[in-house]
Amino acid sequence: MDALAKLPCTACWLHKHHQLIVSLHHVNGRTAAGAHMDVLPLCRWHHQDAAPKADREQYPWLVPVHASGNVGGKAEFTRLNASEEDLLLMAYKQAGITREGR
Repeated sequence: MDALAKLPCTACWLHKHHQLIVSLHHVNGRTAAGAHMDVLPLCRWHHQDAAPKADREQYPWLVPVHASGNVGGKAEFTRLNASEEDLLLMAYKQAGITREGR
């Protein structure tokens, strides 16, 4: 998990932006075995807070995976970015982690 926490926001990176301040989003819950390895480094706007409207107008893909009011949620996040699984695989690759070696 430390290697993933050192990465920039994976969703921002996908859109060629670089946000270093991240929190870790648990893709498969927090209590299952190995849950702490299935985490995505996401900025606050991609994790749980709705970005200001002006920012969302400029960057329509800047929506949180956890809905904030009527903004975001998993379906919209996936449609505008990528699936959590695909982003997780990208983050693993960036961190030099193999699925088997996690």
